[in-house]
Amino acid sequence: MQLIGDSLKYNTRRLRSRCIILALSLILISAKAMAEDASNPIAAISADKPSSNDTEKKEQDLNPYKPTYFIFQWGTHDPRDNRQLYAKFQLNIKQNIWNNLYFAYTYRALWSITEQSAPFKDNSHNPEIFYDIGNEDLLKIGQIGFEHESNGKGGIDSRSWNRIYWEPRLVYKRLEGKLFGFDTLAVYIKAWLKFNERQSDNPDILDYYGNGELTVKLYSDEYQFVVKARKGLKKDYGNIQIELMHRLSENFSLYAQFWNGYGESLLDYNRQTTRYGIGFALAR
Repeated sequence: MQLIGDSLKYNTRRLRSRCIILALSLILISAKAMAEDASNPIAAISADKPSSNDTEKKEQDLNPYKPTYFIFQWGTHDPRDNRQLYAKFQLNIKQNIWNNLYFAYTYRALWSITEQSAPFKDNSHNPEIFYDIGNEDLLKIGQIGFEHESNGKGGIDSRSWNRIYWEPRLVYKRLEGKLFGFDTLAVYIKAWLKFNERQSDNPDILDYYGNGELTVKLYSDEYQFVVKARKGLKKDYGNIQIELMHRLSENFSLYAQFWNGYGESLLDYNRQTTRYGIGFALAR
């Protein structure tokens, strides 16, 4: 049994490493394309000065703050009820308060649909307030904000944490042809500092979540491909999430998600899971 466990841990580490290498490879390939565009004066001028219509469409339709989706998910047996099939959904709203100051709220839930009473396994409530410095440069200062996340439970199942963060980003729109069917590359590097709450029920959460997250996005009018990765502070802890969206209509997209690592739910932030999901998302 020990050999099997060691083998699974090795395969998990190798899978996450390959996913991270894939994300970095996409960045390098895109950087090469950006260098080629820079050598073309017409393309370089177009890329540096996108039209207001293109920018507005990208912000409203192609680059939502966080996706709103519903998927059916299969994978690792849950340690609490030994089930493999769940429904997972996420809802997100974002509201401008004043100038570039925003409030956002994200609700995410794992729904045990195969149990008799179909209870919710865990919930995540994630309100945040942030200032978005949306400069026109290729490298953007990005978001600076504060966010809270909790699962709304009490007793031994209570989970919560608070953090301040900064998320600079690089966004490049390639007007001279698409790269792998995508015309825009975005790289987000989100770094956070956790508050040391005295009554925290999960004081070691950074061992599994780390102090930051790398996100690489490729998208166009029809498709969006996203790779997110975290590295925990200890051992081989961390996670990788891959998302693929294909626009079916003005309002809906086909949505697929792969998850591997720690922290898919706050309740079991210190347990490793591998899950595959497919469903639908709102296209914005």
